[in-house]
Amino acid sequence: MNAKATINLDETYYWAMYRDWERYISKWRRWEVPIGVFLLILGVLVLSLSLDHWIAAALCVVVGCGEIVDYYWSRRRWMRDRLRDKRLDASVILEFKEDRIVHSGPYAHGEFAWEGIESVTPTPTAMFLRPQKGISIYIPDQTLDPVEAKAQIVDRINRLPNQVDYTEP
Repeated sequence: MNAKATINLDETYYWAMYRDWERYISKWRRWEVPIGVFLLILGVLVLSLSLDHWIAAALCVVVGCGEIVDYYWSRRRWMRDRLRDKRLDASVILEFKEDRIVHSGPYAHGEFAWEGIESVTPTPTAMFLRPQKGISIYIPDQTLDPVEAKAQIVDRINRLPNQVDYTEP
């Protein structure tokens, strides 16, 4: 297999990464706003039904507001940190070869074996590679050449021994 991904680390890339991470990787973050809204409604409902339970109602409202604020605050902080990074608008190239994955960017060059990938999570528009140690690598489909290589990469990683299969989002 010979495939190449050229990734531009710009604002569009980071928004797509966050959106896919939230939907396909995160177990909790995507539920923060619905849970917060539910708690707000529950608090108002309890308060409107009985003033005897005003403490429980107030607690629901405070926790609900906290959940909603935490969601937007965390997302804003995450995005701000990436947009202030010196690597903003840099390009990273990943080359998928038969025996290894080669990466090069503005500050690092190297390679790692396929066995160094713990799992892969495909999404409809991208995929996340998770090394055994370290952060996820987000690869949008449109950065792959050829685009058909996504299925081969996912299959290659899932055939490795001791892999965690995250192929079903």
